[in-house]
Amino acid sequence: MCGITGIYNVQTKQHVDSSVLTKMTASLRHRGPDEEGFFVKDNIGLGMARLSIIDLSGGKQPIYNEDKTICVVFNGEVINGMNPRASPGPITPQAAGNVPLEGIQNTAPCCSQ
Repeated sequence: MCGITGIYNVQTKQHVDSSVLTKMTASLRHRGPDEEGFFVKDNIGLGMARLSIIDLSGGKQPIYNEDKTICVVFNGEVINGMNPRASPGPITPQAAGNVPLEGIQNTAPCCSQ
């Protein structure tokens, strides 16, 4: 199973200790994930543990927007992603990541700074 970890030092603004984030994400290993990804910048850290079932090579996280000003990790699946009649083309986790990224970028500009 997949899992998400994170640290946000909102009050202290203290830089995130990446070793703590790595330990938090490692605590999910008993659930069977086979891949991990991390983002650490200043007082924010995100971790993602992923169990690859569909699109084994294309679902790496975190996912960034084009100019790398926004980073996101998420857990979910694309409904009808494997049904070509229901979609205009193949949908990969990378393409699906554009949906939350566009939403964040367009509706919450304070989050993209």
